[in-house]
Amino acid sequence: MFLWRTLLAPSWRPILMIVGCFLLSMVLLVDVSSVICGTEVTHLIYMVALLGLAHTRALIIPSSCRFSAHQRCLHCQTTTGLMDGAAASSSTTTQGDKGVHWAVQNGLDLSRSTVVYFKHNDMASLASTLEKLTSGNKHTEKIRCYIVVESIYQNSGQIAPLDEIIKLKVKYRFRVILEESHSFGVLGKCGRGLAEHYGVPINKVDIITAGMGNALATDGGFCTGSARVVDHQRLSSSGYVFSNSLAPYLATATVSAVNYLEGNSSVLSILRTNVALLHKD
Repeated sequence: MFLWRTLLAPSWRPILMIVGCFLLSMVLLVDVSSVICGTEVTHLIYMVALLGLAHTRALIIPSSCRFSAHQRCLHCQTTTGLMDGAAASSSTTTQGDKGVHWAVQNGLDLSRSTVVYFKHNDMASLASTLEKLTSGNKHTEKIRCYIVVESIYQNSGQIAPLDEIIKLKVKYRFRVILEESHSFGVLGKCGRGLAEHYGVPINKVDIITAGMGNALATDGGFCTGSARVVDHQRLSSSGYVFSNSLAPYLATATVSAVNYLEGNSSVLSILRTNVALLHKD
């Protein structure tokens, strides 16, 4: 009884709040950088909302800036390896679409991987580069390989053929990093993005990164994937560890946007009707 009275005392409440947030974040496999600004309850609500919309199990908030989120996600994964965490070298290869926007290009430039660009949205060009890389290579199994594409390309407005990319991924044993800033909250029946649009299981895409500054009209970004991917970023990404967490009011704005989208799915139908009118001859 004395212990409970002590723990419920006002002086202990901040400590209980910190412990509670930490335990909840471990259970939900979500986290934000806590070195500078800390993790608030608002952040946990924010990430639960995003997990529900994205339909994934683990998620991380690399930075308060959506462009930095892409850079740090790509830098971390292509530099240190997706699963094993080994230091990158010439054995790490990234196949990037020539049409990806500046933040993705910058993230690839910061990595120590060998970056090869294929023709914009050209699956024949991608297949050709993958074939050249793997054909006759005795060390193919030791090469860590990534395909980096945007769902809706910022520079052209074209949609990436995710179904064909996944087939190439399986054939050549590459991993897919998908940048979804312009499709999250837009494509798919419920606005879950490119995977829902094509009917591709979300677990077929190794990493999804997106910014909140488009359909959700707020700021910040996130990176989602398997629990191993998220844990790897949490431990290995210096850009994540030493960055600010998202401002609580922006997290609240994102939660409101997600709740509105989930409760008013008709807005997506209206959006598609308006897009069709713009493209009508």
